[in-house]
Amino acid sequence: MYEYLHFIFCLYIMVNLFSFCLFLIIAHMLMINLHYKKTAKFRQKNTHKYYVYGLHYLQTNTPSDLVENLWVFFYTYKNGRNEKDKKMERIEADLIRARLQIKDAIIKSRTSQPFNKDADYVPKGEIYRNAYVFQRSYKEMERVFKIYVYEEGEAPIFHNGPCRSIYSTEGRFINEMEIGNRFRTRDPNKAHVYFMPFSVVVMVQYLYEQGANDMNAIGNTIADYVDTISRKHPYWNRSLGSDHLMLSCHDWGPYTSSYVPLLFKNSIRVLCNANTSEGFNPLKDAALPEINLKTGEITGLLGGPPPSERSVLAFFAGGSHGHIRHLLFEQWKEKDPDIRVYEKLPSHISYEWMLKNSKFCLCPSGYEVASPRVVEAIYAECVPVLISDSYVLPFSDVLNWKKFSVVVAVEDIGNIKNILMGISTAKYLKMQKRVKQVQRHFVKKEHDRLERIEQVLAKARFSIKEAASRTHNLSSNQEHDSDFTPQGPIYKNAHAFLRSYQEMERVFKIYVYEEGEMPIFHNGPCGSIYSTEGNFIYEIEKGSFYRTKNKEEAHVFFMPFSVVVMVQYLYEDGSKDRGAISEIVADYIQTISSKHPFWNVSLGADHVMLSCHDWGPYSTKSVPNLFTNSIRVFCNANTSEGFNPLKDVSLPEINLNTGDTKSLFGGSPPEKRSVLAFFAGGLHGHIRHILLGHWKEKDPDVRVYEKLPLDISYEWMLKNSKFCLCPSGYEVASPRVVEAIYAECVPVLISDGYVLPFSDVLNWKKFSVVVAVEDIGNIKKILMGISKAKYLKMQRRVKQVRRHFVMNGPTKRFDLFHMIVHSIWLRRLNMIILNRG
Repeated sequence: MYEYLHFIFCLYIMVNLFSFCLFLIIAHMLMINLHYKKTAKFRQKNTHKYYVYGLHYLQTNTPSDLVENLWVFFYTYKNGRNEKDKKMERIEADLIRARLQIKDAIIKSRTSQPFNKDADYVPKGEIYRNAYVFQRSYKEMERVFKIYVYEEGEAPIFHNGPCRSIYSTEGRFINEMEIGNRFRTRDPNKAHVYFMPFSVVVMVQYLYEQGANDMNAIGNTIADYVDTISRKHPYWNRSLGSDHLMLSCHDWGPYTSSYVPLLFKNSIRVLCNANTSEGFNPLKDAALPEINLKTGEITGLLGGPPPSERSVLAFFAGGSHGHIRHLLFEQWKEKDPDIRVYEKLPSHISYEWMLKNSKFCLCPSGYEVASPRVVEAIYAECVPVLISDSYVLPFSDVLNWKKFSVVVAVEDIGNIKNILMGISTAKYLKMQKRVKQVQRHFVKKEHDRLERIEQVLAKARFSIKEAASRTHNLSSNQEHDSDFTPQGPIYKNAHAFLRSYQEMERVFKIYVYEEGEMPIFHNGPCGSIYSTEGNFIYEIEKGSFYRTKNKEEAHVFFMPFSVVVMVQYLYEDGSKDRGAISEIVADYIQTISSKHPFWNVSLGADHVMLSCHDWGPYSTKSVPNLFTNSIRVFCNANTSEGFNPLKDVSLPEINLNTGDTKSLFGGSPPEKRSVLAFFAGGLHGHIRHILLGHWKEKDPDVRVYEKLPLDISYEWMLKNSKFCLCPSGYEVASPRVVEAIYAECVPVLISDGYVLPFSDVLNWKKFSVVVAVEDIGNIKKILMGISKAKYLKMQRRVKQVRRHFVMNGPTKRFDLFHMIVHSIWLRRLNMIILNRG
């Protein structure tokens, strides 16, 4: 009995729960439908207030509606969903979080809570409908918004557009999306919207027959494109085009979109011709500003005299296009000295001067509602006077146009002067000030420094990659160089090296920090075992090549301190305390990072230091980002001590006792070199200890000395030996490598962990012999095993490679200085630095 009653009770509870849930679902659907209808009616009655639907929804609901958003999320997160559902839910979850954040900003705006700080700009003032909401919405957009650009279609009609002319905003937007700015994603499954990169302007240019009045070719091209992407990808059919985006600044943009009903009805259409009477729907479409860029740049268009110096009340000049301009000319054309209206501007009057010296600039619609005069007025800091029918103003879901412009109804054109004269001086000054404030939203921000630099480097990478893919000999004019054409097996890829070198000469810019005083900074030794350090600092300071005084165009930033000089001035002999050197390096970086933004932007990755002293690597450890991120150019290029060949550069060690190299070059021809192998040097390090233990003055063919007898010339021995032994000393680098190359003696490299100079370009195996430390006892056998033909090839290649190790004064192309810079250039090419903001 009790079991039966329990069953009835449970059944009753389940039925009631089901009914209640069904009621909630129906109520929720009715609420959404009712809210949408109310919003639509609101927009029909208030055509001057065009809010984005999502923002309006958030602005007109109460905090309790957070529950509804959670409900929507719960409702969509159902069991049994497939992978596509999961991806869509992840995207929707991002948008729900964004809506909640924006809604939170609305609540805070009602309580007058302070603005969130922004590194670039904090929206404030009456030019915004709700500055809090705009700022939060903008931040959320930067955080999550992703646009997928369809790759289908070929230029010029697709992936291309005009960046000059009255249609410049169309081309500029397409270009920005193609470059791949922060909003573009290559993964369509992560996209919130899908951009169809066709240009109606270019279609008109290529497909429209003048005078035919037939737009079918354009409309059919758009229809074919939509058909292509809908067949190839699932995204159009999934949303019926509602998350797809087209953009056009041509007058025919709206009409041509009607060839695809779903595009016209559902998709986000970004149009200059934002005319509600022609189907523009501000609930889903966006108004695009029309900007006439004759040169492609806005330089010279911005700014104007202060209000007190503007002598003209109102100004307009333009053709008699459309009924509104016809009425304007009928009333005002060259009839009033205060209202300066021209159909054709007299040749002695400058259009730009008139804009910049007028208080108000008349902006009547032409054949279509949009006019470039609106943005021209804003650029010239002239208050726009808007005269149009059914025009949805750009960004009007964010900007409160009434606060910085004057709206004149078409029927009031005859009263323009009275209307403008009726605006008090105080009100005009406020409006003009707001025009200056709103200007930033209509200026195409030029790429920031890192974006501009990355574009340059991307082109260089592509050019080098294209050259590297070639397998034929260097023969074309493009691949020849007036001074020197790299050829032969001494190069890993001669095509890539030549192209990379030419790209470096064409674009590479190095900024040298001016902070620091001599002798520790901007100075270095030019005549000693550390000569490459001083010579490089001298050449880069001289500024004949690569150096730029403009920090904004620099690809790398050079820190001109000398560790060699620091040791000379700061190190106390025998103390074994190198702390003073590390502190100087750390203090210098603290100085430049607090004075300039560049170190902090890249965390030092595009910064360069150079040292030929053994303690160079140690001196960088006091600054972790210098050690880990920066391009460090070292003679002591030892991987066991943290040298990273992906970012660091190996610097040749050259001992110049006199500072001159000419006497060191050349030697006897191969057949007159009587010594098989030669080395002379101190007992520095374990490798030399092993070498001297095996060979010190023990063999007439392998001539090894700790101290050379007085009757034997060191230079003579170099120039009369077939092979020159180059063992590491206390540190991996040795000046014997370059001494051997100068003397046209094949280097025999004996080291552990040594990254050879320029080894990303040079194929050292083709002109040197590598002997492992454990094979030191077999040196004679190894060298005797090299055939005469192979030796002659190697010796000839040593002569060929020498030009890359020579210090010239003045420098010559492809010499040591340029090769060091080229190694730095390659490291910079290997990294992409993005603005962390």
